[in-house]
Amino acid sequence: MQLISQVQEMATEPKKVSPVYTWLGTVGVLAVFTYLAARDGGYFSINFYPAAIASWTILGLVILAAWDDLRLPKAARPAVLSLVAIALWTGLSFMWSISPNLSLQEFTRVSIYLACFVAVLLGSASVKSVRYSTVLFVFITTALAAFAVLARINPDISIDYVYAGGRLMGSIGYWNGLAALMVMGIIPCLWLASTAQVTRLTRTVFSCALSLMGLTLFFTLSRGGIAICLASIVLYLSLAPDRLASILSLFSSVLPAGLLAWYSATTMPSLQASGDGIAIDAAEGRRFAILLVVALLACAAIKYATLLLPSRVPKTRGGLAFILAFWVIAVIGIAGVTIVQWGAISEKLSYWRSKSDVQVWQYDEVSVDARGVERLASTSDNRTEFWRIGLANFRQHPLAGTGAGTYRFINMRMQSGEGLARDPHSIWVRFLTDQGIVGFVILLAFMASLGFAIFSQLRTRPWLRGNGLYISLLIAALAWIADTSIEWNWALPAVSVPFFVLCGLLFRLGAAPEPGIESGSNSLADSNNLPVLYLIPVWLRMMVITLAMALTVIFMAFLASRILSDRAQNSLSYGDLADAETTARRAKKLNPYSVDPLQVLAHAAVGRGDYMEARSIMQSAVGREPERSSLYEELAQLEFYDLQDIEPAIIHMTDAVDRDPQNDSPHIQLHRMLSDAVTYQKTGLMPEPPGIKETT
Repeated sequence: MQLISQVQEMATEPKKVSPVYTWLGTVGVLAVFTYLAARDGGYFSINFYPAAIASWTILGLVILAAWDDLRLPKAARPAVLSLVAIALWTGLSFMWSISPNLSLQEFTRVSIYLACFVAVLLGSASVKSVRYSTVLFVFITTALAAFAVLARINPDISIDYVYAGGRLMGSIGYWNGLAALMVMGIIPCLWLASTAQVTRLTRTVFSCALSLMGLTLFFTLSRGGIAICLASIVLYLSLAPDRLASILSLFSSVLPAGLLAWYSATTMPSLQASGDGIAIDAAEGRRFAILLVVALLACAAIKYATLLLPSRVPKTRGGLAFILAFWVIAVIGIAGVTIVQWGAISEKLSYWRSKSDVQVWQYDEVSVDARGVERLASTSDNRTEFWRIGLANFRQHPLAGTGAGTYRFINMRMQSGEGLARDPHSIWVRFLTDQGIVGFVILLAFMASLGFAIFSQLRTRPWLRGNGLYISLLIAALAWIADTSIEWNWALPAVSVPFFVLCGLLFRLGAAPEPGIESGSNSLADSNNLPVLYLIPVWLRMMVITLAMALTVIFMAFLASRILSDRAQNSLSYGDLADAETTARRAKKLNPYSVDPLQVLAHAAVGRGDYMEARSIMQSAVGREPERSSLYEELAQLEFYDLQDIEPAIIHMTDAVDRDPQNDSPHIQLHRMLSDAVTYQKTGLMPEPPGIKETT
């Protein structure tokens, strides 16, 4: 019996892990996150294909590095299986998709999430490892915030800021996505700025980081992001173990940042300017840079002063008197500034409330949209239109949808003029319209498995309820879910990868030994004495390695096809038809579902004068993406002006109008074709196609 007991204890006790195994997955995933954030959020396929290759390579390396001790938090298994089901259903949808290439791109995107999630889950289940991983995540988020705020000093650091509309887009190219990213960084940063588990200097640094991320969030002018951030902070303060320290950290960070945000909004109008070619006034940019440094120094000074206060409310009379005196001085200071500036504050608030149009003022002889922070007082939005279109398409295709990633074509056909969108701005509507009730149920299963497992850990491991790190990671993950319900974060890997990092860290922390308890069989078991960590069997490790190799080859082929298509297009623009055709055919072999190589081949055939071949190629392209309006336009132009085949050309241009009725271009071209058809019937001469001037 004693021998059996020793064997059971050895089976449940984890082996000492190597540094490579501990950090390879998490650091690699955060490196992928950094790459995606620096490449337009990873939204375009040319950027997320390399990320997919890197993600699955990292996962394979993690498995090989920890082959003999590959353990997964047991609570995470249902969530992993649900995410695998999402990936499988997404990949299968290309078979009935109205755009197979877009569905395969969506599969690539989901595969990034799956690989990153599993790679983080396989990290060390220890409080120290999770804490260091959180520090690294907050550091990267702070660096992105610093890069974004630099646009208020010198917008030339990125071409995006030239037309940013007074809203920060950071490095990810989308202001609301940047706002969601800041919210996910602010909550764990608030814990790091408040916890006694790090040094005072470190807490001061994180307080400054909190100010920087708060300023970035403000300048995105994202109403949803700001509202979710406020709700997340309130929730954190209601659950955090060191509420007083958290409130003091907020005070030291928000006060300087808030004053700077207000001052810039009221006295530096070019910081809110928008319009093509508009730049921030150099003098205002320098002034903002100086004030930003002053605000961060003030934040550090206030934070250092608050460190003299206890992190929790003391029971002694002297301690209570000290806290009371501090807050009296703080309230008097804030009230004094408010009273002095009340006239300007009331005037500005009244202006924002009454503003119904966009003010245009003259700046360097250019008209500038100076609405700035006025949009924060507005309630206008067109998301309900996007949701209406998605739900209408779901009612037409309830079971399996129209294919993953195809909402853009549905929006073109059904929109009522409220704006063109490539995403319904809600993960729930996205899955309903693109992947039908089956995909939606799988998504619900994934979210439910996440929620059940994470909250079950709070029930079975009581010490997590008082753990500020666990609470901050949980609230940051909930903030992503809330924001993704009204945004298209699922399509931005740079915003969604952090969510899976947070979830992975939550599971690892839930499987970690309680601080102060020796690592052993009891520390790695829940209240029912069941193992918290699951030893992955060899057959499953081999299967994942094989899958990683296969997917890496597939994604490399897709990436090569995209690169070759761009190269073929460049050759075509320079008039090298032979090289364009050769390169396009290679691209077509690597990704037979993409229409880009077919368009290049059709244009090259037109350049050679072989219009019948060009027509056949364009018909193949239309067959692959039958909802893409631009393909019908090209085919109609070719048939009408080059082949003089009037009737099919009119039909195809009408198809283009039907698929994108809000676009003026196909309407104008159809009207011209009808007019030119009459001229051709009367004179027998075909007029010149649009864009070609007659010469004498």
